[in-house]
Amino acid sequence: MHPLQSFASSKNNGSPFKDIIISVEGEKRAVTTAGKIAADLGAECLHIKTEAKILYHAAAATASNYLVTLLYLSLKLIEAAGISENNGLRILKPLIDGTLSNIEKVGITKALTGPIDRGDIETIERHLSEIRTKAPELVSTYKSFGFHTIDIAIAKGTLSELSAQRLRKILEKQ
Repeated sequence: MHPLQSFASSKNNGSPFKDIIISVEGEKRAVTTAGKIAADLGAECLHIKTEAKILYHAAAATASNYLVTLLYLSLKLIEAAGISENNGLRILKPLIDGTLSNIEKVGITKALTGPIDRGDIETIERHLSEIRTKAPELVSTYKSFGFHTIDIAIAKGTLSELSAQRLRKILEKQ
């Protein structure tokens, strides 16, 4: 059994298992028993194939752990702009909450906004220039996320192939 939940603290109000997914793999009898345990905890049981377990866990780690890392990097950029981490988190939280809400309402692709979604090449160039100056250790990460964001914007239908090529060229520059 593998609960898809982040347990940063042992202090929880109510059950940390309520309304989450608990994945199980194994023989039918074990899966049935695990399903009953999950239901008793208020969770949903998801049967996964044994061969899917590693990628499933990698997806979970990416969604949870790397989200923390992404926000950590965002706060590093905020600090490079001269804003404290505490203030930065307060500033970014409504944006984060709104983005997660949009993802729930319209899905990942349609929730994308921002300069890459608009094909705003000048803004991306300015971002890269400033990051190179103030937070050079974050340039490669910014570029990597940019390439993936281009793919999402193309899938959304808001970014033309020509704009995508121009953005890729900017992101490929050293």
